[in-house]
Amino acid sequence: MSETAPPATRSGALWSIVNGGAAVVIPFGVFVLFARMMSPHELSPILLAVAMLEIVKALGPQGVYDVVIRQPESDTRHYESAAALFLIFGLGLAAVFCGLVLISPLILRITLPPVLMILGLKIVFDYLVMQPQAILARRMAFRRLGARGLTAGIVSGTGGLAIAALLSPLLGLASYYVLQSLMVYLLTAVGTGATMPPRLDRPAMREMAAEGARASGVRLTAVGFNYLDQLMLGAMVLPAQLGLYNLGKRIEVVAITIVSSFGQMMFQPVFATADPGHRAHHMGRGIAAISLVCGVPLVVLALHASLAVPFIFGAQWLPAAPVVALLGLGGLARALGGVAGALLTVSGRNALLLRMGFWAAAISVAMIFGLASFGVAVVAAGVLARNIVFTGIQFHMTGDAKGQLWRLFLHNCFLPLAAVAVVSVAAGMIVTALLGAGTPLAIFAVLAAAGLAGGGVGAALLYPRM
Repeated sequence: MSETAPPATRSGALWSIVNGGAAVVIPFGVFVLFARMMSPHELSPILLAVAMLEIVKALGPQGVYDVVIRQPESDTRHYESAAALFLIFGLGLAAVFCGLVLISPLILRITLPPVLMILGLKIVFDYLVMQPQAILARRMAFRRLGARGLTAGIVSGTGGLAIAALLSPLLGLASYYVLQSLMVYLLTAVGTGATMPPRLDRPAMREMAAEGARASGVRLTAVGFNYLDQLMLGAMVLPAQLGLYNLGKRIEVVAITIVSSFGQMMFQPVFATADPGHRAHHMGRGIAAISLVCGVPLVVLALHASLAVPFIFGAQWLPAAPVVALLGLGGLARALGGVAGALLTVSGRNALLLRMGFWAAAISVAMIFGLASFGVAVVAAGVLARNIVFTGIQFHMTGDAKGQLWRLFLHNCFLPLAAVAVVSVAAGMIVTALLGAGTPLAIFAVLAAAGLAGGGVGAALLYPRM
């Protein structure tokens, strides 16, 4: 196969970067502003509520998306049935989430304010968007899908910050999450002709049931992978410690959000339509894309966390630096695993992912119980080790790169990121020797030099491999 990426694949990569970047940069910027307004203790309730929301949302048939995306657009029976399922479960699970908020004092060490029940609307919109998104992904409408993230981020960020200024930071951040999901839905469904009327068709439901259930189970275990630790720690540690851990989780979620965008917009459509003989080639490009977009910034951040965390989030967050470094690298491992996960999902191997996810969840529960008493930094180190192990297992399960996995990772991940690390540290040391690191301006110069040098090397080495 030619080493030149097909135009659709390269376009998908570029618009996935736009969408993933908008879904990360804007929310991260908004989160930074709120983190500077609030202490770890004050921020813990809403971050814990978001973790609870994601787990509740995953209890529904989200895996139907992975099945219906393989159907041609003309097959309206499957798309209409999917739309009906998404509507029913979106409304039902939103009600479940509201109930959990009300009983939170009985199950957590942190009481969730009733106002956080408005986050239930996010579940509704996140479900409704999946059916039209599947059709747009089938059309490879990368421009539309990419632009929506940017627009939604700007509108929701502006709205959330306005509410924070007028009412309260807590309500502002909650409103931001809801507005973001609402805008993504509207920009996907309105004016695209991709929305089908919700109508249950029993034969279509039976055809999607088995694989959809397995795919939903995979998503549930993946979400447990992402958020169960926060819920468990919410019942085991003090709010301030949970706040430090949650800051690290925000960095991990950055990587997971990016790979989710790449998976839905690029990896799944490409793997679903590619010749099986070319899957290893596309897998290598996927590893390079994630290494560039996630790996470069996360490696730079991990190496300079003690400077970056207080500079970005405020001095009150300095104790979170080791947690941020460890969970950031853990997020990179998860993001790389998303490449293999996308292939397994669209090639009908969700049963393998489901079994792996079950064991991963069981090990995670035992790990958190065993490590929580040693502190959240030790838990973060355990999460990093777990993510590395299970990412390796995912790639091994594909079977589509036998004998090539080490080469794919060596050339598309390990060597480029090692070069990024060396150059980034060297640049930071040179600027520190010249300016010191005792003033905000000097710290900014050190971080900027490290980021620009590492980013330049990463782009030069990895972009040609995408």
